Amino acid sequence: MKKLAQVLIIGGVFAVAPFANAQDNMGPKQGSKSVSFNSLYDDIGGTKSSTLNLAGSYFFSNAVEGLAGVSFSELKSGGTVKFTTFGIGANYYFGNNVNSVAAWHPYLGVRFARLNVEVPGGSGHADEWAGALGMHYFIKPGVSVNPELRIGRVNGGGVSDRLTSFGVGLTVWLD
Repeated sequence: MKKLAQVLIIGGVFAVAPFANAQDNMGPKQGSKSVSFNSLYDDIGGTKSSTLNLAGSYFFSNAVEGLAGVSFSELKSGGTVKFTTFGIGANYYFGNNVNSVAAWHPYLGVRFARLNVEVPGGSGHADEWAGALGMHYFIKPGVSVNPELRIGRVNGGGVSDRLTSFGVGLTVWLD
């Protein structure tokens, strides 16, 4: 899973990087889009796993971003458990010039995800709600590194527990 995640992230970056927004010192405006690749470290009720995410976003205004994505994760704890997750969310950005190089751009966000869980002998569903605190650091025009912390709750399929996730991703900003 880790090798596949690395190959997908590297391949994805090279696939969309030519389309990156080349304009410097311009914040996102209504209609701006981005593609993100990231990996999260999750702790759900003391059970730890890692996750690969692929997401896209659309700016509804200069400060409000809508997100949608899919993620895949696997954990081994007395057997292999696989998750496929479909999620949506929103971010609110603080400050201007979100796309300026070498600048931090913090945001607060909310997330909702539907988890499809496969366990030995069965499958089920759970819902995840979380708040997010993150930021983008632009390493070049149109490309940013994105650390994010999520705190929330997972409910469903016999599970009701807290969620803490930390991830770092790479975001390519499109026009």
